[in-house]
Amino acid sequence: HGGDRFHPFSWEAGRFLQRGVPSFGLIDGAEVSWRLADHHRVGASVGWMPETDAELSTGSDFQIAAHYDYDPLQLGGWRGGLGVQKTWHDGEEDRELMVLRLERPMLRGLDVRATAWVDQYDDADFGKDAGSELTLADVRLSHRQEDSGWSTGLRQWRYPSLLRQQAGEFRETDLFEGETTRFDLRPWIRLRPDLRLSARLDHWQSEDRDGSGGELRIDATEWIGGPGARSSATVYRRTGSFVELTGIRLD
Repeated sequence: HGGDRFHPFSWEAGRFLQRGVPSFGLIDGAEVSWRLADHHRVGASVGWMPETDAELSTGSDFQIAAHYDYDPLQLGGWRGGLGVQKTWHDGEEDRELMVLRLERPMLRGLDVRATAWVDQYDDADFGKDAGSELTLADVRLSHRQEDSGWSTGLRQWRYPSLLRQQAGEFRETDLFEGETTRFDLRPWIRLRPDLRLSARLDHWQSEDRDGSGGELRIDATEWIGGPGARSSATVYRRTGSFVELTGIRLD
């Protein structure tokens, strides 16, 4: 309820993805938000976090969170946000997470976006040293002109130490040394008003595995199917820990 330009205060209750900091995930609870003067916004949420299994059962993990955002309405200029979250698992203190977001769109055609997750640990957290650790760093640059552009990104991720059940399986030693880095590059060019060519190259590497991939794609408008129809053809190649494949995709 609320949250539009006529109602600076908003609230939401039920099961939902948190609006203030979507990285904090689903909760069964409530969230409130206030839009202040000069494009500032503050808010908070409270509730239980559903499990990461198919049933999305709830009741074991409780969280409180708060966030602040600065988002000017005009194009250009820096914008960003800060969120903090505290969780408990079966009544025992679990995660202390801070999420930072910074964006600078349309700086001479260049967009800059960066996100950082920082976990805070103490001596009771298995596999971690006491203090702060950068759990996730994600930086992306993109440049767009009238008929061409490119984007590139670098992402590094570590396993957090949690009492809460984590999605997927991993070795306990990954808490000490597990780290995955991914890089990608995506150029594109419009050859004609109805024809666009794009490519993608990416590579990822962990402490004992790596993989890479690439694709070349062509998009056409109204070549097949008449007015308004779009079609594309993609050739791709991918190698990883458990797969090696080459293929063609037609849309």
